[in-house]
Amino acid sequence: MLRAQETVTIGTGTSTHNYPIPGFWQWVRDAAMYTAPEIGMSGQIVSIAYNLSGATNFSGTRAMKIYMMTTPATVVNATLIPNFTALMAQNPQLVKTFTQAQLSFTTGWNTFALDEPFYYNGTDNLLVIVEGRGCTTSGGCTQSAYYSTATGMHWYYGTDGTPADATAAGTFNAQRPNIRLTIEDPSACTRVENLAASNISYFDADITWTPGDAETQWLLSYKSASETVWSNWIETSQPSYSFAALSSATNYTVRVRAFCGAGDTSLRRETSFTTLIS
Repeated sequence: MLRAQETVTIGTGTSTHNYPIPGFWQWVRDAAMYTAPEIGMSGQIVSIAYNLSGATNFSGTRAMKIYMMTTPATVVNATLIPNFTALMAQNPQLVKTFTQAQLSFTTGWNTFALDEPFYYNGTDNLLVIVEGRGCTTSGGCTQSAYYSTATGMHWYYGTDGTPADATAAGTFNAQRPNIRLTIEDPSACTRVENLAASNISYFDADITWTPGDAETQWLLSYKSASETVWSNWIETSQPSYSFAALSSATNYTVRVRAFCGAGDTSLRRETSFTTLIS
């Protein structure tokens, strides 16, 4: 049976750095956290992608592994990652989802189809760990990836010459790589249709949709364009929702998912609208 897939892109920043793709250093390890509201759904992650501003390929070994795990932690810090050895030892739920011994890259989005799809529960946050080997000297085959500022969401360690010290503390920063997740919907819950905004005023707007099937409950979340965190899911038993007390002259995006029972929700639909200037 063919299952519906949805692509979730997290991060739109245009600054670049030399991770998580191996290249700038001979050995690199990288960990980035992406939150449940950012991902916005559960399901099988079947591929991930990183957006490169430039790619330098060479004939030597370019190996990469990708690990994933869910975590209730909300920040990447020394408690979560004392070092790479401790991270691996303390988290048996870590799953190695991708291994390849020789890679080449191109400018733009580079997609890695996972050897083993990873089930994401939609509730906890997602930690993506990349471990790789690149050139023999710093800067020899740099892969510059775009990142967005996300405070307390990123860790890395890179070195040349010998395999990376798995007990090194590494560096924590806010330069989280932009990522694109392809998620396969495991449920039979059908997503809504005809999602639209109407009656838009300075501070109010109505959202309506058509049920995807026979469901009678829905979940709704929203945020303004300037916000990075989505609202908590709002439950409704009507295929509509009225917003009040919004900000004027502001662009909003709304997500709606059908709710078909405990643990069974559909892929989402999104629509955007802009309130009037007061």
